[in-house]
Order: sequence, then C-alpha cells, then structure tokens
Amino acid sequence: MKEIVADVEKQSEFIENVAAHLMRIFLRPLQELDTERTYFTHVGILAEILEWALEFSNWYYFKLNNWSKFKSSRENIFNSENLEEFVTAYGHMKFMRFCLEHSGYQGYFFKKYHTEYN
Repeated sequence: MKEIVADVEKQSEFIENVAAHLMRIFLRPLQELDTERTYFTHVGILAEILEWALEFSNWYYFKLNNWSKFKSSRENIFNSENLEEFVTAYGHMKFMRFCLEHSGYQGYFFKKYHTEYN
C-alpha cells in the first residue's frame, strides 16, 4: 500500500511541475484571448492549463521514466532535446488547438467555469 501512495504522490508532483511550467508560458497568452477580466475567467484559465497537464501526464508519465530512451523514440513527436522542451512543445500544440477551436469566443472561460461552479 505504501508503494501505491508513493507512486500517486510522485505522479501528483509530476502533474504539478508540468502545470507550473505550462502556466509560466501560457497564462498570459490565454488571458489575452479573452476580454473578460473576472475571477471566474482567471480560474477558468488555470483550470484549462491544469487539464492540459493532466492530459500530458496521462499520455506521457510512464513513458518519460527514461528520457534518453524516450528522446530517441518515435514518441518524441516534437524531437525535443529535453523534458522541458517537450512539455513546452506540447503546450504550444494545445494552445494552437485551443485557438482554433475557440477563436472569437469571448467569455469562454467565464461561461464554462462560472456555470460549473454555480
């Protein structure tokens, strides 16, 4: 049981680190997409980035235990030299997809997350 708890804690830390890295890069660009400046907009943007980090973890957490092996594999779809570069490239892909799917949708974060919490 202790091993399971340790694994969960390790994966939680991984998600937290990925989310923090994505936040440093994509918080401002996501804010600039939306003219709404409310608490729910900010929370929505943070939630969106956390969703990206969770998805990244679901796809790559167990594959990234050995970076040197992963780096030369076909799964290194961004041809990244290190994990930070890989996470950044993944974030850019998610940001571009987000822009395509939600362009011109003002108030997206407010509408999505305000209604979920009320």
